[in-house]
Amino acid sequence: MKIRPYRDDDYYFTHDLHKENMLFYIEKYWGGWNSESLKKGFDCLFLQAFLENRARHLYERLGFKTYDITNSHYLMKKELMENVMPNLSFEKIEQSIKDRKKLHLQFLNNVKTYKPFLELEERAFENGALGKKTKELMALSISIVTKCEPCMEWHLDQALQAGATEEEVYETIDVAIEMGGGPAGAYARFVLNALEYFNGKKK
Repeated sequence: MKIRPYRDDDYYFTHDLHKENMLFYIEKYWGGWNSESLKKGFDCLFLQAFLENRARHLYERLGFKTYDITNSHYLMKKELMENVMPNLSFEKIEQSIKDRKKLHLQFLNNVKTYKPFLELEERAFENGALGKKTKELMALSISIVTKCEPCMEWHLDQALQAGATEEEVYETIDVAIEMGGGPAGAYARFVLNALEYFNGKKK
């Protein structure tokens, strides 16, 4: 496997979820690479393989594991460092995102209340006297108080996409702790981990 420079059109990289590392996202592969040299600087290697790419099973034999599926790609990860301690919060966030995508149609086709709920959600969070960003931050605060981690992950992501700053997220946590006390403070740690996760995705 060859690692090309950043500007090569077929290859590109982004920051690892862990600030001290880098992960490479690679679309084309050639056989063989010296993983020992990679271990000196990187703990994980991520690859993005097209769904129709029949070499996916080869990547699995090389140690890559699928962690998410988009409309066009498999997203796969290989651990390069031995005994790497997983970030359980990040794994929880990724599992929540994966489950939501995977089960969306199953809910839509079988749960009668799901479609009306999505319509309610769309109306509730549309811009009005309060903007979408403010509403998402309100929902994030409520999610912390009600101890709903998938809700925290979703509403934090939506708030960030709507333009929320880190300072606004921290003040949202302040409100949640005022309303929910110590338990809210404990659950707010998940929000901080999710904030790190989504910030890493942007880099």
